[in-house]
Amino acid sequence: MILFDCDGVLIDSELISAECASFELALTGMNISPRETLQRFLGRSRKEIAETARYTALSDFVERLEASIRDRFERSLCAIDGVRDVLDRAECKVCVTSGSSLAYIQRALELTDLVAPFDDNLFSASMVSRPKPAPDLFLYAAAAMGVEPQNCVVVEDSLSGIAAARAAGMFVIGFTGGSHLEADVVRTNYLAAGCGAVLESMAELGRYLGGFEA
Repeated sequence: MILFDCDGVLIDSELISAECASFELALTGMNISPRETLQRFLGRSRKEIAETARYTALSDFVERLEASIRDRFERSLCAIDGVRDVLDRAECKVCVTSGSSLAYIQRALELTDLVAPFDDNLFSASMVSRPKPAPDLFLYAAAAMGVEPQNCVVVEDSLSGIAAARAAGMFVIGFTGGSHLEADVVRTNYLAAGCGAVLESMAELGRYLGGFEA
């Protein structure tokens, strides 16, 4: 089975999300740029952004942030180039494992025409007690799909996601094809974090996954 992160792997959304998060944080008095927001929160859940920034008293922060992101998505969200072809050719089970809410995942996939390949196999951090980098979400998804962790391949674009996959006992591929990443910069970090491979495009990923699909 192949477990895909959503943001930065299926959809080219991380820059949009960082810009929205930077704006919402500024409203609370925390001024950090979109690039700093990316560096600090890539792969973290919306709730963690609020908690890390110490604004949990603002009970509607996460809701406002996701609403802001969804508004931008309606106007400018794109799928990662070539991802639909990879999904359509997959000969094994596939699912989404994301730190975002289920409603967010569903709408993002609708906007990018990526709903059908997953057949409702969407798993959100809201379904488990601990988000990435804890392994809970990956283990929950594997159990729900009836697949042993050692038979799973995870595709991730963040160090927290890579750590979670490794902790779950799964093979992990670092994906650097999103517009928010500089592949040459992060490749070494991803390999050091335990990735079995680091790939820069969906074309590369499709070729690489061929060996896991029997």
